[in-house]
Amino acid sequence: MHTRLVRPRPVQLFVAGAVLALGIAGEGEVYTMFVIDEHGLVDTSSLRVLKSTDTAFTSAVRSALPTMRFEPARRDGRAVRQVVQQPFTFALPRNSDGEPRGEVGERDR
Repeated sequence: MHTRLVRPRPVQLFVAGAVLALGIAGEGEVYTMFVIDEHGLVDTSSLRVLKSTDTAFTSAVRSALPTMRFEPARRDGRAVRQVVQQPFTFALPRNSDGEPRGEVGERDR
């Protein structure tokens, strides 16, 4: 019997609010691993930070994770829990005064 697994995919990944609330500026990356449940929600207790260029960006990702939504993985058409690796890339441009402009770039795979 062949089991078909369809991996989860992001539906809503938005960390800009957390970044701006923390007053973070500059560029950085956070590589994470966590479980997405059968409802498309992040199991925040499963979060593992694999690599981070700055603890402030890690804090922003931790703050935003509970609000993120995914289309869950499916096995034989049924929604299942799945471990994923998710990178977050931040690029916060600065204005002429050196202050962050409040724009966030994010990459998902």
